[in-house]
Amino acid sequence: MLISMMNLVYLFVLISAVMCASNSANEELGNAIRICRQQFPKEATRNVSHTDFIKLSKNDKCYLHCILTEQKLIVNDALNADSLQYATNDDVTTKIKTQCGAIRDSDRCELAAKVQKCIEDVSKTTPIE
Repeated sequence: MLISMMNLVYLFVLISAVMCASNSANEELGNAIRICRQQFPKEATRNVSHTDFIKLSKNDKCYLHCILTEQKLIVNDALNADSLQYATNDDVTTKIKTQCGAIRDSDRCELAAKVQKCIEDVSKTTPIE
């Protein structure tokens, strides 16, 4: 199923909102989206499949990198594990840190897609109690 990039961003927002317990974190996400939309206006309207971050276009991945970097989820070309706090489940936070924290890629846009896919996969497969 194809959805707009904005819907992909909203999916990301949903995952981030669950992970971030504070209102300030959600405000930061909104600011990140506004900043990145200005840098990548075409990517904000492109159709993509929300289930495969790896198959996104290069520009879509760079747009995602912009959002993750603005939110400080990616720092120094790696997942910033200290920024993670899964509001409802410490097990999810631990799994994301363990499974996604080791992801590296010399291409920062590819890195963002891999990290986001990993976070989504862990979030989908770990029951929230």
